[in-house]
Amino acid sequence: MINIAPKGSNEETKNLLYDQVFKYVFKHEDVTKIFIAAFADYLKLNWQYKKVKCKTQHPLLANRISKKDFYTDLMVTLFTKDIVILEAYRRWGKQEFLKSQAYQDRASSNQFKKGSNYADASMVAIINIVRGRVKSNYILDEYKLVSIRNNDIPFRWLNNKPFFVIAVDNIKNIDYNENIEFLRIVDFLSSSNLEELKRKARKWKDDVFMRKVVDYVEEFMSDDANEGFGSQLEFQTMKAEIRGRKAGEKLGRKEGMIVGMKAGRKSGIKDEKISIARKMLLKGMDLDETAELTGLSINVLEKLKASQ
Repeated sequence: MINIAPKGSNEETKNLLYDQVFKYVFKHEDVTKIFIAAFADYLKLNWQYKKVKCKTQHPLLANRISKKDFYTDLMVTLFTKDIVILEAYRRWGKQEFLKSQAYQDRASSNQFKKGSNYADASMVAIINIVRGRVKSNYILDEYKLVSIRNNDIPFRWLNNKPFFVIAVDNIKNIDYNENIEFLRIVDFLSSSNLEELKRKARKWKDDVFMRKVVDYVEEFMSDDANEGFGSQLEFQTMKAEIRGRKAGEKLGRKEGMIVGMKAGRKSGIKDEKISIARKMLLKGMDLDETAELTGLSINVLEKLKASQ
């Protein structure tokens, strides 16, 4: 069983925002739909959820390129065809910001085909959910900061690439209204381990989001195969091994048929020569002349003559 280490343990804590756990849980529509609806309601955004999928990336395996283990992207599609990317981090700094921005830019550019009108671009938003230290007393960030204290929104409209940061640990140091669904979810995401998730889920026993998340975390933990969930390097390696095995089997069958046919033809020709040699020897032809006409060796012919 996969261990989600308790608080204070020397083991690496695999909480809900551990990459594989997060993506395993949020690939489920019933969880992501509630999260997006609560987030949109909190910020008064007109976001109508349609579907979520794990969009795969491919590792770079070429010579002289460092092997990079990519994991699946969680991408939510809205009914407007706009995209919302969900990313989880255990820390937040410049590197994480640049990485997340690159993911957003890639997803934004992928929507265009040759000859596309760039003015018709769909929105590609990214929501970064972060545990650990974030240098801010605020919980949401869309280029400017959105304060949890007064819920003010410093923008009247969203551009094509809104960028949000949710610092879940900050909520522990700020008074918040537990009746607001999104803030309860943020507090739930800040849980350090499974026991804390379960405790909060018991407190809000009618909360479907919490109950579903606990179920999916336990499901993730129950199967050791989930340890590398979403790893595209492992996935591509496995696919390459399967392709190689199938190609080898196919080549082996083909080469076996060729070798068999060649051996069969060779054996048939030799049998025919021996049959002719027997007849020649029965008629009294000498060994040298028979060898010259059939191509068989003197030794083979002597054995044939002796057997007759």
